[in-house]
Amino acid sequence: MNKSQFQQLKQYVGTDLLNYILNFDIVTSKSDYDKLELQPPQLEILDDLHTKIQQCRIQFIAQGGFGDGVDYYLRQITVNGTSLFNYYRHLCGGQLAAPTSSDPIISYLQKICITEYPNLLMKSSDVSHGMHWMGISLGMKDYDEFIRLVKNDILDQITNKAEGLDYAFQFSTTDGLEFYSQVCTACVSIIKRSFYDSCNRMDYSLGSVLMAIEKNIDLMRRLAVGQSVTYSSFIGIQGLRFKGFNSIELPGGNLRQFRDNANPGLHTRRTVVGHSDSEAGEYSGHVFEIFHSTKILSTVGSVNTGNSIETNRIQEIGLQKLRFAVVFSSLSNRGPVPTFFEIGFPLVHPGNYSLSDQHPGNYILIDETIKAELVEWYSILNNKDLKRVQTPLKRLQYAIFERRNPEDAIVDAIIAWEGMFSEAFETTFKVTGSMAKFLRSGTKREELFGRLKKLYKLRSDLVHGGTSDLLKSEDIGDIRAEVINIGLECMMKIISDDRLLAMSSAERIKSILVLDEFENPPI
Repeated sequence: MNKSQFQQLKQYVGTDLLNYILNFDIVTSKSDYDKLELQPPQLEILDDLHTKIQQCRIQFIAQGGFGDGVDYYLRQITVNGTSLFNYYRHLCGGQLAAPTSSDPIISYLQKICITEYPNLLMKSSDVSHGMHWMGISLGMKDYDEFIRLVKNDILDQITNKAEGLDYAFQFSTTDGLEFYSQVCTACVSIIKRSFYDSCNRMDYSLGSVLMAIEKNIDLMRRLAVGQSVTYSSFIGIQGLRFKGFNSIELPGGNLRQFRDNANPGLHTRRTVVGHSDSEAGEYSGHVFEIFHSTKILSTVGSVNTGNSIETNRIQEIGLQKLRFAVVFSSLSNRGPVPTFFEIGFPLVHPGNYSLSDQHPGNYILIDETIKAELVEWYSILNNKDLKRVQTPLKRLQYAIFERRNPEDAIVDAIIAWEGMFSEAFETTFKVTGSMAKFLRSGTKREELFGRLKKLYKLRSDLVHGGTSDLLKSEDIGDIRAEVINIGLECMMKIISDDRLLAMSSAERIKSILVLDEFENPPI
C-alpha cells in the first residue's frame, strides 16, 4: 500500500469510513496513516479494498456508466450476511455495536442502522448522489416485521389502518406538513433522517445516530397522542469563520461549523470552503439548525411534503435574524449567504431540500468577542417587535446580501433610509436632516448632513438615469459600503431604543426634527 494508493482510498470512501473499518476509535479528518503502526490484517484490508475499487470501476464502465459509481457497487458487496465494511472491521478486531434501547420499534430500527452505518458513512460520488446511494437493502420480511411492530404500537393512531404495503402514516400538522407515507418505507426514512440530521449537527458517530433514532420515534409517538413536539430544519451557511469554537447556541437554534470537508452529509461539498490561511482553521461552512413546534392537525393526508409555507416562513425569519446579528456584531457591510434549506422531520426523506446559488462577498471572522455580541444581537432581534422596521430591514437585506450590482445595492440602502425616516410629503431635507441629527452632533453633524445630501442625489441619478458627478470622483464600491454602513448604524440605534422602534418613520422625523429635546437641524 503506497501513498498514492492510500490517497485513492481516501478519495473514494472517505477518512471516516477508513477509521471505521480499521477499528480506530478516534475519528479525524487528517489521520496520517503513514505514521501509524498498522497491523498485518489492516494492511491486507487496505490492499483488498484498493483492489475492489479497481474492480468496481471496471464493472461500472463495462455496464455503460458515465462518471464514477464506485460507491454504489461497493455498497452491494456483502460477506457472511453483512456489509463488506463491517466484515473488514471485524477482521481488525472491531465488534458490531448493539442496539441501545430495549423498545421493540427503536431496537429494530437501530439494528438496521448498525448494519447499514458504514454504507451511510461512505462518501457518495456525483453519479450515485442522486440515484442509488439512498437505498438501504431491506426485503419484504423486514418490511412485514416493521409493519407488525407499528400496528402493535401507539404509532398506529396516525396511520390509515390499512393492510400490507397500503399501510401508511397519514396525517397533517399545524405548521403545514402533510404525509401519506408507507410504513414499510418510513422505517428507512427515519434511519436516514437520523443519520443526515446527525451530520448536520456535526456529530455523526454511531452512538449519536442511534440516539437520534430513539428521539425521532419518541417525537412520532408524542404526535400520535396529541402532544406538541419540536423538530428541526437546517440552513446551510457560507461566509463565516469561527475562531476558537465550533458552535454558537442561539434562542431557538444552533449555528455549527463543519470540522472539515470529510463530513458524509448531503451538503458538505456545497457548503464547505477551503482556506489557505490558518487564522481560523483550514475550512469554513456552517449549518444553522432552527427548532419548530407543531402537533397533529388532522389524520388526513394525501401527499408527502418536505416543506410548508409556515416552516419556510420560520426559516426565512431565522435566517434574517442571523444575518443581521452577524453584520451588527461584526460591523460588516457584507454577510453570509444560504446554500441549502432542508426540513428534518422524521418522515421527510433525505434529498427533499432546496438549494441557493448565492456567494458571500467575504468571510467574516467570528472570535469570542464578536460571538458574544452576535448572540446578544440575535436575542434582541428575536425578542423585539420589528414590525415598524421590517420594510427598511428588508431593503438592507437586499443591499447587503442579495444585490450583486453596487448601483442596485446603493438604491436599496437609501430606500432603507427612507423607510426609517420619511413621511407622506417626503423631502431630501426631512430624510437627510433627521439622519444627520440622529447620528451626529456639533460640526460632525453638519459634515454628515452635507454628505448625506450628495449620496441622496446619487440615488436619484441612478434611478432616473442622470449623470452623477460623485461617481466620476469616487469608487462605487466604496460608496456602496458607505450608504449601507449608514443604514446599519441607523437601524442598530433604532432597534436599541424601544421608544423609537415603536414609532412610524414619520413619527421619528417629528421626534428628531421638531420636538424640543433635539437641537435645530443643520441647514
